[in-house]
Formats: sequence, structure tokens, C-alpha cells
Amino acid sequence: MIRRLLALAVLALLVPASADAASPRTTLHKASKALTTRAPLRTGRNVTPLLKQLAIELPRLHGTAHTKAARLLARPTIGQGAPGELEYEVSESTPLCSAHFCIHYVRTTDDHPPLADANGNGVPDYVEAMSLVFEHVYDVENVQLGWNAPKSDGSRGCIAGGPAGCTGKTDVYIKEVGDQGIYGYSAPDPDQNGNKQFAYLVMDNDYNAEQFPQYGGNALPPMQVTAAHEYNHVLQFNYDINEDAWMFESTATWMEDRVYTDVNDYRQYLMPWAQMTAVPLTYFSFDGSDPLNVKVYGDAVWPRWVESHYGSDVIRDAWAHSLSVTPKSFAPAAYSASLRTKGIGFFNAFARFATDTAEWRASNSSFAEGSSFPDIERYPAFGELPTHLVPDRSAIAQSLDHTSYVLFDIPPRSGMSRLTFAVATPRGPHMAIAVVARTGGEVTGAAHEFVKLLRSGGPETITIDNPGQYERITGVVINGDTAARRGSFGDWIYSHDSQRVSARSSADFTAPHVTHRRPVRGTRAASRGARVTISFSDRMFMLTTKTVQLVDSKGHVVKTRLSLTTNGRRRSAGAGANKAVLTPTKPLRGHARYDVRLSPDLRDFGGNALRPSALTWSFTTHR
Repeated sequence: MIRRLLALAVLALLVPASADAASPRTTLHKASKALTTRAPLRTGRNVTPLLKQLAIELPRLHGTAHTKAARLLARPTIGQGAPGELEYEVSESTPLCSAHFCIHYVRTTDDHPPLADANGNGVPDYVEAMSLVFEHVYDVENVQLGWNAPKSDGSRGCIAGGPAGCTGKTDVYIKEVGDQGIYGYSAPDPDQNGNKQFAYLVMDNDYNAEQFPQYGGNALPPMQVTAAHEYNHVLQFNYDINEDAWMFESTATWMEDRVYTDVNDYRQYLMPWAQMTAVPLTYFSFDGSDPLNVKVYGDAVWPRWVESHYGSDVIRDAWAHSLSVTPKSFAPAAYSASLRTKGIGFFNAFARFATDTAEWRASNSSFAEGSSFPDIERYPAFGELPTHLVPDRSAIAQSLDHTSYVLFDIPPRSGMSRLTFAVATPRGPHMAIAVVARTGGEVTGAAHEFVKLLRSGGPETITIDNPGQYERITGVVINGDTAARRGSFGDWIYSHDSQRVSARSSADFTAPHVTHRRPVRGTRAASRGARVTISFSDRMFMLTTKTVQLVDSKGHVVKTRLSLTTNGRRRSAGAGANKAVLTPTKPLRGHARYDVRLSPDLRDFGGNALRPSALTWSFTTHR
């Protein structure tokens, strides 16, 4: 387990933290590849976000590229789609139109559905079953949950000689797509303008056991969850087609289980998700082969959590706010606008969500069906990491991107009266820390949570009493910051990624002190080439040139180099050190006063701060 966790953690540090921006031509290439080549079922679900992105970027394509993109977005009807790839090879039969949908199909070629017709009405049973499924989906999503109806496409799906009353209904095209690893997809029709667009759906023609083996040959469950998922995309296109891809997919996957709760298809994504908390919640790459893309479907646990605490209306209303927030089409801002009606914002909610996942299998979990979830992977107990990863075994250092978090095992210790989880985070970003302590078994026990929000970052500790009473104790460090700006291709560039954090479990409650200063306090004959040397009684967190500074008489910070050692051995800031040396990059001025300033953010590995009197002292150089 540890090897797999560390590999994923390293991988998470190597990938971009937000959506992989791509040029319009690159998006066209990836969309074409996704629709015309075989792929595993999980990667086949990337088709809709690729087609959505292609529709957004279509105006920026010209000539043959525009023609090819428009054909990829076109419906399967003969003469519209890409010849030999996406369109029907024969004329379609008369569509089956219900109150809100028209189901389109053919009777020959590889695209035909099973043609059994038990009631002899001339319409295949498979087509009738799909019609009933979609009407049930409409009832739940539009009637019970109150989502806006799809934007009308007018008569785009109507065919000559087809049934009356086809105008304004959502068109569903049955086609062989399972051989490409695709459950189904939805696509905006090409050459539309604006944030609100109409769309159609494509569904597999049989969901057969060879292509969808996990369903045991029963075509109904994959048909049901695909209908709920893809139709939700059609509704999303009428709220804001430019909204973040992770919000599109996490909402649609949540909706699958909301409409068909007994299928539980979303659970197939939870095992990889449970290993990827250090990958941002917002992550999605338009590279269809990116192995981390599976996380976006496991992100369904986020709207599940939101619903359990604040109701399903919050998720719908987040979509309704998408175009009115600043910046618009930014999922964290949309969620914040919706959550504020419940007295909470995105940062606070995300921090509590991350904390809740630490023991989401417990009896008092806020996650419905949580007992069936895989345990979230965490770093091993303090002191067990390989020395090549973290130089000091008593502490863990990690770099966190926005909307990501890590869990640490804290060994319960019997006989100890108190235990502290001490964390140092950078100043500025929205960070949070928590301790989750469980009494009893993994499923039968109860979780007890202690959370601290650090809206401006910095060091913080959480101390719990009688740690030996708990079966498992988990430390959580969270980067909940969402400050961002638009990139070149519409992606988001987040301001507070790669935030270095350090954490340690400790029973040390003794404040550290400075044991040695050079130049000494108040000296008036310091060398102009002097280095500032500071020794501490304990190893200290967060020793950097921002927390240890030399300042001249005008208040200007002197440019220096910082070196750290512990017992004579060089250390990194994350590993901590008990000696710091500041070396000015050029000689100091003669007969000038300088101040040494230590930040109050400095903590020892028990989370204890220096006394205020130790934070500053002065010396003067000789002439």
C-alpha cells in the first residue's frame, strides 16, 4: 500500500494542477481520437467533456479543421456526421417520441439495437425500454429536483415522415459506441453562440456483456446510469457550457446515483479516488489518456457530501449561479454563492469535506453508503517514511496544490496524557488542519473531529487529550485555496499551488529558546563580513529567508543566503534544523546598526513558539 501511495503522491507533484489547456486544433485531434478508436470504459467517459470543449472552440477553427470539427459535433443522421465514422450508414426508422424525448435508431448495420418486439407494435423492446428510462430520468432531474429544462433545439431532430410532436424534444440516438469504450455521450450541436446551448445524446445500442462485463449481461443498469449522467450534461449546457469540466463530471456522476441509487456505478471510481487526495478536486485534463482523469468521476463524493449537509438544491443552485459570480464560469465561486445561503463558503465546506473523508466508513459518517467505500490512503505513521524521501524521520514535508489534502497516520500512544499535531503552512493561502480520532472499529466505530481553519495560512497545532483511548488517529492538512485567473486557452491558473507544508505528531509542550547568537545582542564591533548564526534548543519548522531576516537601519531586508544544520549535518527547511546561518551576499556597511528578526511563525516540532523576547535583537558593525 505504501509503495502505491508514494508513487501516486510523486505523480501528483509532476502533473499540472488544473485542466490541461490545449489549442483548438489539439482539442479537435483528441475529440476525433476519442470517438474513433477503441479505449477502456473509464477513458471512454471523457468524450462528452472533449465535445463540449470542441463546441466552445469551434469558432476559432477555420477551413477543413472547422468542417471536421462540425462533423464530429453533428448528429448521426445521414449527411450530417463524419462519413464512415459517426453517422448512420442507413436511413433511420421512425423515431419513438415520448413526452420529452425522441429515441432514434436504425434496423440494420452494426448500429441497430436488439430487434425483439414482444408486444408486436413494431418498435423494438430495447427502444421502448430506453424511452421509459429517459422519462424516469426527466421526472427525477427536472420535476423532483427542479433543474431547468434543456434548451430547445427546435425541430433539429425531426425527420421527413417522422412522428408529429417531435419539435423541442431531446433527441437520443442509439448507436454502436461500446466497441470504443464509450457508455454514451452528449454533444452541443455545432455553430451555436453564448453560454447556454442545446444538445443531443448518443447511447450504446445493446450494452452487451462483452463490452460491459461488469453488469453481467444486463443492459438495463448501464443504460440507466448513462441516461442519468448524459442527460444531466444536456441540462448543464443550458446553465453554462463554459463551466469547469470537473463540475460537469462530478455533478453528472452524482446524478447517476441520485436517479438510480441501487446501481452504484460511481463506486468503481472510488478506489483510485481514495489514493489521489493530493490531486486537486478541480483536476481534469483534456488528454483522454491521462490516468488521473478517473479522479473527476470519483469527485462525485463532493456533491454527495454537499447534499448530505445542505440539500440537493445547493448543487442545482450552484449551476444557476455560474454566470452571475465573479469570475463567471468558475466552479468554486459558483459553489460559494450557493453555499452562502446556508451560512458557509466553499473553503470552509471543502475543509470539512476533506476532514470527513478520513473516517468516511465510520458509523457516524456523513457519507451515505460510506461503509462500502475504500479507506482513504494516508501517509504511514510518523517515522516510517524512507530516509531518501524526508531527511528527518520525525516529520513529514509535502507540497500541496489548491483543493487538495493529505492524511497522516498518528500512532495512538497509551499512557500519554496529551498529543499534539503540529503543522506549519505558508502565510497567505487558505489552509486548514484537522485531527480525526476514531473510537471502535473501522465501520462500527465513531469518528471525533477537531478542525482549525487557517484563512491566512501559518503554523497551527491541535492537541487532543488521552490519545490512547482511540483506535486510530489521523492528521489532515488541507490547501483549500481557490484564488485563480484565466489562462490562455480558458483554463484556470491557480495562485497558491505547490504550497510547502510540514507536519509532526508530538508530546512536547516545552517552548524552545535561542541558545546562541552571533553577533551577540548589543555588540558594537561586529565585522562587516559577519555571518548571523542562531542556534535553537530544538529543531525548528519553517526556517527560511522570510522567517529569519537581517534588516538594516532603514528597515530594508538585507539579501542573504540561508544554510541550516542539525548536529552539524545540513538540513532542508522542511526537515527542520537547530542551527541557522545567514550569510550576506555583500559586506555590511560600516558603523551601521542591523536587526535580526525571527518570525513569530517559527515553531519547534511540537508546535511550540519562541518567547517574544527571543524574536529580535540588534548589533552594530565597526567602522
